[in-house]
Amino acid sequence: MTQRLQLLAGLLILSLFVVMDTEAAPSTGTIEIAFIMSGFEDQEFQTDHDQDYFEDIAFASSNSMWDYFDEVSGSSLNIQGEVFGPYTLDGNAAEYSSGNSFVRDSVEIADDDIYYPDFDAVIAIHSGPGGESTGDNDDIWSAHWPSITINTDDEDENGDDYVVRKITQVPEYQESGGERNPLGVWCHEFGHELGLPDFYDTDGSSEGSGNWAVMAAGSWGNNGETPVYFSAFSRYWLGWEEPILIEDDVTNFVIEPVSEGGKIYKLPIPGNWSESKQYFLLENRQQTKYDTYLPGEGLLIWHIDEEIMESKWNSNTVNNDEEHKGMDLEEADGDDDLDSGANRGDDSDPYTSGSFSKDTYPNSLAYNETESGWKIENIEVDGDNIILDISFLSKPHAIADADEAVIAEGTELQFYGDESWDEDGNIVNYTWNFGDGKFAYTENPTHSFNENGSYDVILTVRDNNGLEDSVILNIFVNKRPIPVVQISKLVIMLGEEIAFDASDSYDVDGEVEFYQWNFDDGYTSNMATTDHEYKNSGMYNVSLKLIDDLSDITTVYYLIEVINKLPIVDFELNPQEGDTRTTFTFTDLSYDDDGEIEEWLWDFGDGEMSILQSPEHRFALPGNYTITLYTTDDQSGINSTVKNIIVENSPPQPDIHIEEGMKLDIYMWKIPSERLIEVDGGATTDTENDSLEYFWEYNLQEFNGEIIEISLPVGNHELELRVIDQRGGENTVVFYIEAVEVPTLSIQVAEIDLVTGEPFIFQSISSWGEIDLYRWNVYPNTTDSDLTSIESGNHETNSSFTFMANEAGTYLLNCSGRNTDTELWTSVFTVTINVYNNPFSNFDFNPLINEGDWISFDASNSSGINIEYTWTLDGLELAGNNEIISILIETGGFHTLGLTVNQNPVGSNYYETEFYADYKPWGVLNTHPSNPRYGQDFEIYLNAYDEESEAYINFLTITVYDYEGNKRTELSYDEQGSNFNLIVEMEYTGTLVLDYELMDQKGNYRTNTSTVEVLGWADIYVESLDIKGTKERGKTQNIEFVLKNYNETYQSVLYNGDTAIGTVNLLIDDEIVKTWEYSIKAEETKVFNYEWVALPGYHEFEVIASVLNGEIVQDNNNMTKEASFKAKVKSSILPYPNFITVSVIIIGISVLKHRKPN
Repeated sequence: MTQRLQLLAGLLILSLFVVMDTEAAPSTGTIEIAFIMSGFEDQEFQTDHDQDYFEDIAFASSNSMWDYFDEVSGSSLNIQGEVFGPYTLDGNAAEYSSGNSFVRDSVEIADDDIYYPDFDAVIAIHSGPGGESTGDNDDIWSAHWPSITINTDDEDENGDDYVVRKITQVPEYQESGGERNPLGVWCHEFGHELGLPDFYDTDGSSEGSGNWAVMAAGSWGNNGETPVYFSAFSRYWLGWEEPILIEDDVTNFVIEPVSEGGKIYKLPIPGNWSESKQYFLLENRQQTKYDTYLPGEGLLIWHIDEEIMESKWNSNTVNNDEEHKGMDLEEADGDDDLDSGANRGDDSDPYTSGSFSKDTYPNSLAYNETESGWKIENIEVDGDNIILDISFLSKPHAIADADEAVIAEGTELQFYGDESWDEDGNIVNYTWNFGDGKFAYTENPTHSFNENGSYDVILTVRDNNGLEDSVILNIFVNKRPIPVVQISKLVIMLGEEIAFDASDSYDVDGEVEFYQWNFDDGYTSNMATTDHEYKNSGMYNVSLKLIDDLSDITTVYYLIEVINKLPIVDFELNPQEGDTRTTFTFTDLSYDDDGEIEEWLWDFGDGEMSILQSPEHRFALPGNYTITLYTTDDQSGINSTVKNIIVENSPPQPDIHIEEGMKLDIYMWKIPSERLIEVDGGATTDTENDSLEYFWEYNLQEFNGEIIEISLPVGNHELELRVIDQRGGENTVVFYIEAVEVPTLSIQVAEIDLVTGEPFIFQSISSWGEIDLYRWNVYPNTTDSDLTSIESGNHETNSSFTFMANEAGTYLLNCSGRNTDTELWTSVFTVTINVYNNPFSNFDFNPLINEGDWISFDASNSSGINIEYTWTLDGLELAGNNEIISILIETGGFHTLGLTVNQNPVGSNYYETEFYADYKPWGVLNTHPSNPRYGQDFEIYLNAYDEESEAYINFLTITVYDYEGNKRTELSYDEQGSNFNLIVEMEYTGTLVLDYELMDQKGNYRTNTSTVEVLGWADIYVESLDIKGTKERGKTQNIEFVLKNYNETYQSVLYNGDTAIGTVNLLIDDEIVKTWEYSIKAEETKVFNYEWVALPGYHEFEVIASVLNGEIVQDNNNMTKEASFKAKVKSSILPYPNFITVSVIIIGISVLKHRKPN
């Protein structure tokens, strides 16, 4: 069982015993403790663990209970007492591992030696280790029994039997990385004696306060030998320290280490409720003295809830709820390791920097998520000290204002409280007390005071933390002055005077100090009595303001009417009659008796108006019109008069327009001859814009319609146009037209296919004459009748036009030119341009390529219309033209693959990419000799190479076949490195087959086969030598000899012989008469002939053969024959039977010796 599990199990067991029912031992002053040493029949105390040993643990000046509690309590608690024993209890240790029989028997066995009433506490020490350290259920677990009853033989002060009502059991030693001093568990259990609960999580679901408090896992400091301090709350609760209450903001606040006398600081929750049972405790814990083995050092912020403490104290579960502990350490790193059980504390739990507020994590909120109001900021370390700033949320700031400080009775006054603010919260309530028994509860209310007097208006604001602030605003309410007014007349004619008198006005609570008359015509007066004359007629709203000594105002109004005489209106018009082409002049004859006419407004009865005094006007349509003139005088008086006029209809004015012609004069035109020309009568004008009818006559032919088409031969022509409007108006005009010859213009193509972005130059060609200007227009080819040019170069001097489209589609290019002589334009020549998008060339492939691989290249991402594919590899066109092509990469290294896609009807695109093919490894095979012979040594050298890395010989197989094709043996060599060498002796003739595979570091490989012919030996012998002839002098003799490549002596072994290549000499009487070169295959013969003219006498004939390519048996390479020749004597020489049988030995091969490759 691990130490953590052992401790957890021990703590869980202890939590069953620690129930605070009885009165705790005093936590201050001197405490007398009786220590009872109790051993067992099977487990005594160790030899050196006697009374002196345990007195040192209890009372020594260092590393003892006395020293620990003296330091931690600030000398508030003095541990004294006596150690008794050792005693031996009946039974074995395991029999006391559960229940309270151990402490009962210990009290009983020591009863004769101890007078218990003299002691404040009893601690029973059992021999052996504590079960909480071993995890062994047969060992005794440390515990405090707070509500036990053990009777003694002693009498108390009242003469009654003394009863031990609480007692603690602790071990002789602890097992924690070896035997350990039990001081930690002694101090922990004595904390229960003082009345404290456990601050670990007694249900085991978390670590509670962990290693930061001795009443949690802090008793295990230094493996249990150096317990850490009691927590700030424990020291506060035990009365050793009184926390300093923080009530005001503090800056650069220094907190010293508690181990060096530093204080505890208390921050109530909320901060303005000092009696709150929920609060933060701040302490500086440093790794000194008994805190040396803390997991870290810095500022500890404890979140204390005494209500949880009180409700769970006796059940010993104050820290069991991770969401709401009684004493919770705010872990600075925010990891909540103590809650999750990840550890019992680490060096990032204390604060050494940063801040702690409602907006941090962990935060300064109360458990119910309300704000505590505390902010701890600018935390820093100064040696062992902690420096920080503490601030508490402030009360809100009330700010009140009003539009006026002095107002009149009944006047609504606007009040403003919206500039009130709260620096650390929100204002949630506004209360206005107006001082007249009325209240308002909005930010910016309005209020009317009904009685004059002075009022203190109070604004009180409250923030979301219940804090308030108030401000007083003084308002004085005044009674207004009372007006008394007399006016001589309320209705007058323009030019009369009016008398105004307010001298009888008064103020009941002061004086009328100021009078202000406003006559509503731009004039004012500050006299109580005044006269006034109006310059203009109209209605006037006269006001009087009375202002008293408090600047309060009373205003009254009076309506005055001033009457004006209207102007006299008259006018004349010239001429008195006319039609729609006539411009009429209107002359004003009006006047005003009591002023001047300033404005004129003419209404001509046709919807048109004029503001001129004497305007001109032309009527668009015939008809009977009523003319009205309105005049306005300088008093805005308006009068009017009317007159009638009749306007007649005007006939239309015929005119024409010829787009392809030239207008020479008002009724004269020049046009191209022999061309269908459009003549537009729409140029005719009609004043009334009536609908018109058109009637044409040319060369005694009649036409009708607004537009006609005619083609005229060269010459002068007359064209008559008669136009009738819808009112019957009619007019006729004759137009004179000159038709002249104009050249034609064409372009080199009538239709062309292009691709987007491809420029093309169109060249115009004139049939004759000179062209000085050109009109080029490009239109989209649509079904719309009204085409709009998208590109034009009107009136250019260029005879060519460069076209390039960025979008696919069909376009129409129109071109016409102006003839220099006639100044007329040629007919339009149209080219149809089909523009296609460029095809797109692209392909995909697997870039991991090795020499000798077949690689597929996929061009399916290419696009276009009816496209064809042309592939090239390293500049050479490939045979395939499919979308996907497979190519054998015959060599390693860099290669360039190109793809051209050709689109039908037009367009191509090229794409290429470079790739690298990993070279296959290659080898150099040398054999010596190149063709070994039977019985010779044969040496093989094989070296492996690779272009990119290193190569090695994966395997080499040597297969031996004899000359008859029978497989004789096979030798294999695997993984031979980069070099291989082998020497063998040839025991067979036939064939050696060398199969080998080379492999590089990427796994690329090359296999090869090499064949070596193993040869036998040639064996030439002279089979026969004959001299054929009459043996007479002068006669021609035929000397015939036979060479054979065979020897019987080699028949004993497998041997296939070899072709014999060499020379043979014929000697007569020791002189060479003839030399032949020969090549004779094995087991074949060759016949040689020589003609010789015989000489008389004895002659010796000899054949000597030599072999150039090696021979073992050479004693049969010559033959000698003698013969005598007589003059004129016929004789015959029998052939000398002589032949040599050559045995052929068939030789196999075997490997006699070999060596390992290099």
